[in-house]
Amino acid sequence: MSNKPAVLVLGVFHFRYVEDILEPYRQKEIQDLVKRIKEFRPTKVCVEEVADRNDELNAEYQKFLSGALELSANECQQLGFRIACAIGHEKIYATDWMHLDQTDIDLLELGFEEAEKKQPELVKESKEWSERLHKMFKPGTVLEMIRTNNNEELNALEHQYYIRYRARLGEYPDYIGPFWLRWWYRRNLIIYSNIARLAAGDDRILVIYGSGHNYLLKQFIRESGLFELEHIDTYLK
Repeated sequence: MSNKPAVLVLGVFHFRYVEDILEPYRQKEIQDLVKRIKEFRPTKVCVEEVADRNDELNAEYQKFLSGALELSANECQQLGFRIACAIGHEKIYATDWMHLDQTDIDLLELGFEEAEKKQPELVKESKEWSERLHKMFKPGTVLEMIRTNNNEELNALEHQYYIRYRARLGEYPDYIGPFWLRWWYRRNLIIYSNIARLAAGDDRILVIYGSGHNYLLKQFIRESGLFELEHIDTYLK
């Protein structure tokens, strides 16, 4: 038996993009998912909210616990709050990082626009790849969609899109694609770092993030050698 902290990564779609997510039948589907994930018995729940908002997030969570908050179309609340509450947790953890200063934003906007003009064939190929990938994420029940979002083959294809296309956007001296990827890797490394600093002893940490993060977060968690990475399939049967 390992004495390392366990981590379970639950990749999700962003609930705000599903128009009927607050409808009673969807809420019932979400409750079913919560019951399944609760079986992991997490000691800490980490969600995709910037760490700077940790106090605000927990103020919202306390309102939820007191019955004074109606959950919004947000997976941090719909899943994170519900699971933490079901286990009896007093707090929840914001572990994301999203910093970009205005100079970075301006550079990215202008850089991508220029690269698309100079590399139309690459842009065309990338859009075709993206469309094929998007079609693989088919609508269904919340559980069915979550299963798709955690399919390792699809997660690998999502990651491959960045390396296959984004990394090739731009040319000397403006490597705009690699510039953006540097930020993406940095973001995921900081998320991993925030999660790792929370872990102690026999912790069981649940990580709820958009499934686009699955590939890198699992890679960093696995390669660190500090954790036991559990398989989400166990809880989605």
